[in-house]
Amino acid sequence: MIERCPICNSKNTEISIKGYSSRRKAGINYWGSVKSLNRSNIDKIQNIIPLYFCLDCNTGWRGHSELSLEIDKIFHTKHSLHWKSYQLFCQFLKGEIKNKHLISFSKLMIHFSNFLGRKINVIEIGSPLMGVGFLNANPKLLKNISSITRKVNLNESILLFQESFTIFIIRIYQFIGHVKNILKKLLKKGEVHNSEKKIFEDLNKKINNIEFCDIPTSVGWGTSSIICGQSTLKWLLTLNPNVNLINKYIRKKNKSQLTICVNYIDHFDSPIKIIKEMLLFSDFILFNIHKSNDAGIQHKYTFSDNFDNLINKSLDKNYLCFNISNKILNLDDQSKYNYYLVGKKEISLGFKNYLKDIK
Repeated sequence: MIERCPICNSKNTEISIKGYSSRRKAGINYWGSVKSLNRSNIDKIQNIIPLYFCLDCNTGWRGHSELSLEIDKIFHTKHSLHWKSYQLFCQFLKGEIKNKHLISFSKLMIHFSNFLGRKINVIEIGSPLMGVGFLNANPKLLKNISSITRKVNLNESILLFQESFTIFIIRIYQFIGHVKNILKKLLKKGEVHNSEKKIFEDLNKKINNIEFCDIPTSVGWGTSSIICGQSTLKWLLTLNPNVNLINKYIRKKNKSQLTICVNYIDHFDSPIKIIKEMLLFSDFILFNIHKSNDAGIQHKYTFSDNFDNLINKSLDKNYLCFNISNKILNLDDQSKYNYYLVGKKEISLGFKNYLKDIK
């Protein structure tokens, strides 16, 4: 049976790994939790799922098989912890700023603000800890994290033990990190990230306010990711009270200038539909996605370097999407990711030429 492409609806498809990384065992950390797999067939997983490829739009996706559904469920069971969010959270506790994903975003957002000639209002979607909002989290507010304020009886309090113990464990982790940093300084092995800090400081000068738009998904982590017993969304809103939480039902007025989605569009159920919906609340959308030759099968979808052409076919003619990386402006991580901007055609073309002049 021919499976239609879930993105362009074409029947011109084939069973193929072309849309995904050909690296042996790419994404194996996720497969180890799939109960129906054993070591003997892990190397043949692309044939068992199966993986599909669209010959018209070059989209790759996992087919609707029992094994594919099992992989999706793992996001919310065995792998409810989004690994990159966890790494960023650990760095935050140690007082470090190493969000490599945001370096390219920051540079582009600064250029975009300069191009418009004003500060911008930003909406973030995707993973709560991977945006500018968490970059400005306040460590002093860690003490405020708690779910239960009511009195409970002794039996019920047992279920809350982990939560009440969270801050104590965090303090131990911070102390160990502090000792390690002292030893690194003594041994002169400490890393210097002054250039990154300067970029983030410059970015903050370009932003008026930040909102986080909660969009549910069944094929990724997003706001369901848990760290130390709390959702990443709760960590964001607790540690940065200046971030406002919104959704598509309450956000009807006052468009933001820019929506950003850091390394997450390919984890949404309907990525192109979400892009079109966000254009109702934001003038422009800036996002990045894995290049297909770097994406493992934990991704529901993978997209070609010409993903902008596919988006343009589904947008109103007054809108334009274009690939920023490689062709327009050299970015720090463009060997693994493509960066795209979507917005009104006239202004998008103006910004595209603005970036070319910078190059």
